[in-house]
Amino acid sequence: MLGELGLISEEHKGHFSFRRGPKATLTDGMFAYALADFWENAAPGLTSLAFEKIAYAEGSPGRVFKLDEDSVAERLLSLEALTQRTFAWTDTAGLRQVHRMKDITDKFKKSLINKAYE
Repeated sequence: MLGELGLISEEHKGHFSFRRGPKATLTDGMFAYALADFWENAAPGLTSLAFEKIAYAEGSPGRVFKLDEDSVAERLLSLEALTQRTFAWTDTAGLRQVHRMKDITDKFKKSLINKAYE
C-alpha cells in the first residue's frame, strides 16, 4: 500500500526505501495541520521556528512526510494565505523561519483539516 501511495519504492528485490521529495497527494491544509501540531508539541512557547527544525526535527512535517528541502520551502511559501496570517514565512539574510502571529487553537486546527479535504 505504501508503494501505491508513492511513499516507498523497491530498490532491488526485497529492499525498500522511502521516497524523499515532493508529495502530490499531500494537501497544503494537511501540511499546515502537521506544522501546527508539531509546533504545539515541540515548541509551544516559541513564536518562530527555524526552517531546519520544520524540515528535519523528529516529528516535524518535513521528516514525517519525507519531504526534501525544496518541497518544504514551497509549502511554507503559501502558508500565510492558507492560514489567514496565523503563520508567516520569512527568508531574510539567509535566516529562513516561520513566525506564529496568532495562537494555535483547536478551532484553527479543525479549519486546517477542513481545508485539507476541500
